[in-house]
Amino acid sequence: WENRGPLHITDDVYTRVLSVRPCVRIGPDGFFLHETVAEYLQLARMSPAELKRVGIRTPRKLSRASQIRIAGGGTLIFDEYGRLKYHVHNGIFDKKRQSARIAHLWENGWYRESSPKSNPAFADLHRQRILDLPQFSEERWT
Repeated sequence: WENRGPLHITDDVYTRVLSVRPCVRIGPDGFFLHETVAEYLQLARMSPAELKRVGIRTPRKLSRASQIRIAGGGTLIFDEYGRLKYHVHNGIFDKKRQSARIAHLWENGWYRESSPKSNPAFADLHRQRILDLPQFSEERWT
């Protein structure tokens, strides 16, 4: 992670390396290529004011107390000598992408406050499903 600056990987948020794997493939010239693929994920929870400071737009009616989760990440592909070949990424502070994502979620009711009776929490839905135990059939393999 000594090259975060040149790779434009911010170190101000939680970053997790998901995997580092060897990869062998056949190149266009027919030779075997030994490469290494590393994947990382970045996560942050920020208030609308914090998002505004980094240039990410939020809906005007969004509660100031809301905590918005944003995500980014990427894949690094290194050649057989450990030199970086490709860096495919979605930056966590990509203003255009994150603003569009938050607007889409807002339009679909994700960040709107509602009464628990009309919109039960995700965990409550699972709890209700578990309490209503499924019926097991008496079928058996013969």
